[in-house]
Amino acid sequence: MAFSTPKTTTSLHQWSKQYIRHQEGVRNVLYNKPPTFQRASVVEQNPKIPSPSLFSSDTGSLHNQPLALPTVAECAIHLELLQTFQHLRLSIISSEKLDTLLGIELNRRTVFRKVSKGYQRYEHEEVQLRDMTFDERRQTKWSLFLSLAATRFLVWVELIEKDRSEEIPLPPLDILMVWHSLLLNPKWFLSLKYVKLSRTPFPWDRIHQAIDSDKSNWPMELPHRSQFHETTGAHPDLLTWLTMTVRSEPALELLKQHDTLVEGATQKGINKADLGSLLQQDVLSTSERLLLQTLQSALSDDPTIMDLVAAVTRQSAFVEKMDRQLWIRSPAVEGTLRRALQRYERFLKLFKMYPRKMLVPTLDIDIAWHTHQCSPAQYMEATKTIAGRFVDHDDKLGSDKLDVGLENTISLYWIRFAEEYEYCLCWDCEALKSAIDGKEVEDIDARAVAKQVELDVTYHRAVEIARRGEQKLLPLPTAEVRFD
Repeated sequence: MAFSTPKTTTSLHQWSKQYIRHQEGVRNVLYNKPPTFQRASVVEQNPKIPSPSLFSSDTGSLHNQPLALPTVAECAIHLELLQTFQHLRLSIISSEKLDTLLGIELNRRTVFRKVSKGYQRYEHEEVQLRDMTFDERRQTKWSLFLSLAATRFLVWVELIEKDRSEEIPLPPLDILMVWHSLLLNPKWFLSLKYVKLSRTPFPWDRIHQAIDSDKSNWPMELPHRSQFHETTGAHPDLLTWLTMTVRSEPALELLKQHDTLVEGATQKGINKADLGSLLQQDVLSTSERLLLQTLQSALSDDPTIMDLVAAVTRQSAFVEKMDRQLWIRSPAVEGTLRRALQRYERFLKLFKMYPRKMLVPTLDIDIAWHTHQCSPAQYMEATKTIAGRFVDHDDKLGSDKLDVGLENTISLYWIRFAEEYEYCLCWDCEALKSAIDGKEVEDIDARAVAKQVELDVTYHRAVEIARRGEQKLLPLPTAEVRFD
């Protein structure tokens, strides 16, 4: 791409950083200040980002065509789902109700420091020391949540496999997250021999319908809530189930062991013997008993539960990367995903050309690859044909092996396709690529393209900043733009 040189890319990134700081309220000196935008006067005028047209392509492509690759719409819904997973994790870690339930509280320490009050005059002032362990202890809630989610997944999948109906109801979000992570370990998934789950493509269209993308925390309102409750007796929202179910004093005291070193214990954590003993007593309500029985299974040494927790934990790194990229809110998301799918098909072809080489995807190829793996039967058939074999996805590899594999892939991709394999995927660079895709160099008005990209990216950032600031009325698009 003629526009893309190290000098122009560096310049683009520098201006972009300054624009972002300016939009966030840091009034630095800019020769060309970013445009500002009028606000919607009513909520109904708020823009839809991502655009509904992004999801208009057939999300059932993998259902009927075994060798089909995912669509742009399916990859876009996948990005939405990853945002939902990210905000679920943040909601668990930041939940004060869960802190209280599990006995996680600030360790308050007071010291008196000698403070000078003038010539040879000192006073001792009371100072509250910050608890440096609090944030780390709050993180442990996520591990417990995942153990419960994995336990619930195993209960759910057993019911699904026994059910004779063809359609699989959309499960609660915690179960959906475990299911998703399991599918991203295709060889392991196949070894579990889940017949119904193996032949069922991921329900992308129903996931999209359930996610509210207009809100900054991407909430997911699931259908079949009552069906899950009627089938298992458990509340579909695991966080609500945890924080609203336990009422009896013995159960409350037991759960506080999560962050308490009880007498005679060598480490923190809920004592399994105490839990077993409590379940033998008649002091629990029916819902409490069911929750604590689930907790008992979650705290067992079941290797499948531990492996499922590890799988979700490994995927958290990729979820965070996608959250940082935030392509789903980008003006160029359609182009980014379209190019990713083209590059993913080439990536699969490299496996056939170089069967003994380890190949490593870039972030954009990875989202296409992950989307494909979520429909296991179709993924197996497509990779056997395009890649020449079933391709496993090993997310346990260390950075040393991945670095070597990436270097191999960069070289082989250039040799076979005469294109750069690894390049910047930020909003600005992707918007620039989308603006000139398919055009001849002599037909491009560089100044006009640059101005339009600047306007599009700045506008989409303004909307996202407003959304994260919980502003009800969002900026309107370029037709309403005015310059400072």
